[in-house]
Amino acid sequence: MSNSNRLYYIALGSASASGLVLIWPYIQPYFEYISLKYLQDTFNKAIAKRKTLLFKDFENLPKNSDEERIVLELGIGAGANLDFYPTEKCFSLIGSDLHEYGAEVIKSKCDEKGIQFHSYIKLNAEDLHAIKSNSVSGVVATLIMCSVPNIDKSMAEIKRILVPGGKYYFVDHVREEDSLHRSIVQILIYPVTRVLGFCNNRRRIQNNIQNAGFSRVDIERFLVKVPWAPSAAHIMGTATK
Repeated sequence: MSNSNRLYYIALGSASASGLVLIWPYIQPYFEYISLKYLQDTFNKAIAKRKTLLFKDFENLPKNSDEERIVLELGIGAGANLDFYPTEKCFSLIGSDLHEYGAEVIKSKCDEKGIQFHSYIKLNAEDLHAIKSNSVSGVVATLIMCSVPNIDKSMAEIKRILVPGGKYYFVDHVREEDSLHRSIVQILIYPVTRVLGFCNNRRRIQNNIQNAGFSRVDIERFLVKVPWAPSAAHIMGTATK
């Protein structure tokens, strides 16, 4: 794609985003409802098998020095990933989010799903100071690295708190590189996603993970085919400390 064409698509997307800014205060409550009740459910149904396989090895994660197997989920939201966690109570879950969904929501869902609830902490992925180094067996972060200001700092913090042999589990949408059509669509919607959710859908997050100094990184690149995501390049996998 030529620079002139790229600039054209960026300008077109920016114009759409500018109009969205004007009406955003009026549509925000409806967008958040649709996002939680429809978009998230549709996405999870599309990758349900992948998520179940991704999280199934929690029981094999190494324990910390207190003989605890603790999994921290960053950006846990209302607990959508808990539907895919193993239920053998082989681990304790620390939920974390910047939003005020609260401990009671996550604790209630853990009880419903048979998952052992440990605690709930309000944390930023770039600053996990409340978590001791080498104390967490697994860290789960799905669809949040598109919005954190500094991915490399987040990777360093995740690696710091993991016990040796612990795993970082990730799912992220990334820059489209395999299709010109999908790349154009992604460029068009980029300004809109930035306005709606501070999401940068043009990041190559896989590069940040691979360069973070983990001992092993396993990444699968795939497409998520859902009606509301015309540009749906994603990565999923684990990074082992």
